[in-house]
Amino acid sequence: REMEPDVVEAQLRRVSNSDLLAVLVAAPAGGGEIVACGTLIAERRVLRPSDGWCQHQPLTAHIEDVVVDEKLRGSGIGKQLIRCLLEIAAEAGCDTASLNCTPGLLGAF
Repeated sequence: REMEPDVVEAQLRRVSNSDLLAVLVAAPAGGGEIVACGTLIAERRVLRPSDGWCQHQPLTAHIEDVVVDEKLRGSGIGKQLIRCLLEIAAEAGCDTASLNCTPGLLGAF
């Protein structure tokens, strides 16, 4: 299903305001079509400790849009993408991460 241009533009505006954006794609080593992808968006959390505003606002990572070609599902590519995205998040200083996915697909990862 294709997204309408105004929806794509709105999504790009939203993620461009984040502290970190990573989009990973997987393709055959020799070249060819993309067979999987996933995105990572990191943003600062707002903390309100009992003694006032916290000086350090840690990053939290959101992993979204992990998609694997139907013919390659179950091959571990999705898990590899998620591991790579988690490594990027950790290197960027994220102290938490969440995977946003359809509940029925959670077992796939």
